[in-house]
Amino acid sequence: MQFRVLGCSGGLGTGGHTTTFALGRRVLIDAGTGVGRLSLDDMQALEHVFLTHAHLDHIAGLAFLADTRFAHGATGLRVHARASVLGALRAHIFNWQIWPDFASLGCEHKATIETRRVHMGRPVVIDDAVLTPLPARHTVPACGYAVECAGGTLVYSGDTTACGPFWRALNKLERLDHLIIEVAYSDEQERLGKVARHYTPAVLGQELRKLRHRPVIHITHHKPGRGALIEAQCAEALAGWDFRHLRLDDVIDL
Repeated sequence: MQFRVLGCSGGLGTGGHTTTFALGRRVLIDAGTGVGRLSLDDMQALEHVFLTHAHLDHIAGLAFLADTRFAHGATGLRVHARASVLGALRAHIFNWQIWPDFASLGCEHKATIETRRVHMGRPVVIDDAVLTPLPARHTVPACGYAVECAGGTLVYSGDTTACGPFWRALNKLERLDHLIIEVAYSDEQERLGKVARHYTPAVLGQELRKLRHRPVIHITHHKPGRGALIEAQCAEALAGWDFRHLRLDDVIDL
């Protein structure tokens, strides 16, 4: 199964799209502005969206995805997230003021979107993949996901800062082939990183010492204009690790 990058930026800038990953053709993990890079056929083929948290850069595309699917008669898109995230979507997005409530709007008595609550550590099986929510520490309730397929195991941290339960959950995995983890700010912005609960290169380098696995590390979520500096600092902070920085259309085979 292929894990494809549709968006991996921490904000909008020239050529940048916010966090959106496709797992095969039927599943999205997060739904930022990268959703707009899907074709209409791809949007209608989707069946599941797994959200890490409710911040706009991770959900903005969901509103437009639901609208497009409704216009084409597609129903039953399952949105998986923590209860608090689903509540935020209902209260602040799909509320008939910011956007129509596509959880109550659909065709042939079936809603355009259906919500599914995820529970930390409880796996969800989708075809040949198992997705398990993992702990994360952000400014709002959040989670990451472990994605286990026949070809390997990938973990995506979502937005997080140092989080002991996250590393303990990773160390319990039988294998870990790929780790997608965020570094939003440069080392000079460490104080901001602590307040906003995002990683900097130096902090991530320290936290990786807790990991017993040696996966390929994929760095994501750089804030626009900070990419080159973050990459230079990661070269020092992550010395000895096999790491790279995510780019649009990167594909990881699982």
